Amino acid sequence: MTESSFPAAAVATMIAVRALLTEGYISQAKLARRAGVSATTISRMLDGTYIGDAVKQAAKLENVLKALDNEHQHDIPIGEYVSLTASNRIINCLASAHATGDITVIYGHAGLSRTTSARHYAKTHAPVFMVTMSPCVTTPFAVLRRLASAMELGDAATTAARLEEEIVVKLTDIGALLIVDEAHHLTPILIDTIRIIHDATGCGLALIGNAPLWGRISTGSRMGQLVSRAGTPHKTNTASPDDVKLLLHALVPEAEEKMEKVAVNISRRPGRLRAVTKAINICRRATRDGSKITAEMLGDADAARSSGGDEDAE
Repeated sequence: MTESSFPAAAVATMIAVRALLTEGYISQAKLARRAGVSATTISRMLDGTYIGDAVKQAAKLENVLKALDNEHQHDIPIGEYVSLTASNRIINCLASAHATGDITVIYGHAGLSRTTSARHYAKTHAPVFMVTMSPCVTTPFAVLRRLASAMELGDAATTAARLEEEIVVKLTDIGALLIVDEAHHLTPILIDTIRIIHDATGCGLALIGNAPLWGRISTGSRMGQLVSRAGTPHKTNTASPDDVKLLLHALVPEAEEKMEKVAVNISRRPGRLRAVTKAINICRRATRDGSKITAEMLGDADAARSSGGDEDAE
């Protein structure tokens, strides 16, 4: 069974699940535990390969989604775009690749606005196709299927060669940008599968991922052609204090200097800007009565999140 053949209610639920996981509200493992559904089942439903009772499993997941809506109704979306120096640099890299049909590689530590910026660019420019990879994408066919899904090409093609042909026809000479997020999950041969599509169509290509991505590309035995085509890679490793303060004031306009210092300290640890947003969300849940968020509260929220006290801590 493919996702397109799921009952409509199950498809709607899985779209919501995919958004929830992508935005970082909860991990797949925690969602599976709360729903009483295995993480493998969720992966297969997301990929459209689940052959069991999709309606039954989707109903369990839907119950968790409703509970999370109630728990987090005051939250700021983790993926809400805020114009920062770091995000503007990423946007510029994407715009350059889009305009010139080149390859750009954007990589570094997690939580530094790469995905948020890419999603914002995809929403505000066309034609742009954005796809997110994962550890379960392990074959050229799986990579091509995910690309085809982003382009809404349907599921008639049953071989990698046919899928590749359909994707090439779709992308050729339309001035498109293809954004591949979480590309660090891909092996060199899978990255090369995507590079071949770039070569065949002239579309721009942005490979986005965590720190291991550039090492995999620059040292892989199959990566010579990609490296020769890519511009200077853009590395995102730290959040500047100015960016942290901009983010803080966008989310908590009344933030004072003491809170700025706490937020900057949070941003220096794993999670970076995302960790700041998550700590603010914990504070927002604790101040539903309208009370003010304080610097002490923000620090305590980060400590709780880091120690696993918050359900959504990664």
